[in-house]
Amino acid sequence: MVEQQFVELSVVGSSPIGHPIYMKQQKLQYCPICGGEASVKKDDKSLFLECKGGHRFYINPNPTVSAIIYSGEKILLTKRAVEPFIGKWDLINGYIELGETPVEAIKREVAEEIKAKFLPESIFAFNTSEYYLNDLQKNMNIYFYGQLDSVKKLNIDKKEILQVKWFDFNKIPYNKVAFKHHIPVIKEFIEAQNRCAGCVYRESCNY
Repeated sequence: MVEQQFVELSVVGSSPIGHPIYMKQQKLQYCPICGGEASVKKDDKSLFLECKGGHRFYINPNPTVSAIIYSGEKILLTKRAVEPFIGKWDLINGYIELGETPVEAIKREVAEEIKAKFLPESIFAFNTSEYYLNDLQKNMNIYFYGQLDSVKKLNIDKKEILQVKWFDFNKIPYNKVAFKHHIPVIKEFIEAQNRCAGCVYRESCNY
């Protein structure tokens, strides 16, 4: 039961055990329950950490959220102030914390980084990606699209981002986007918006 509780925590949020930084620092050598030696094992479907005492911890993808913030035919990107990819453009994104829903998480991330209220309209896409510090760990990325309650001057968190900028749909600097798994999602969102332009059902449609 204890083992299952920890497995569930690592699935629904960024628990210390499931978090890639924790696993990187610990080098996947010790059991977080009994402290005994542990090693990474693999079966046909799963990758997991197992100790000699029989405790098993599945290495599941950690859930993240990203915001595709748009206004008219523009998308908001932020220039990163931290590694990895400092100076590159990025969607506002982050890990879901324990106890948060995905919607709560993306609203928090936007509020923290640009001090604005994000109004998510719907989930647009999902994908997975490798975590840059640990090739054993995957992230499951949830993309929301929506708008801000105000597009007036934004107050950025200078510890996290250097600059915020609205880019026209046809001027997204794809060669300077930090995380490559964001690129096809941004492109598909723009294509969807262009397909829907002028549609009489656009305001009531969640396509």
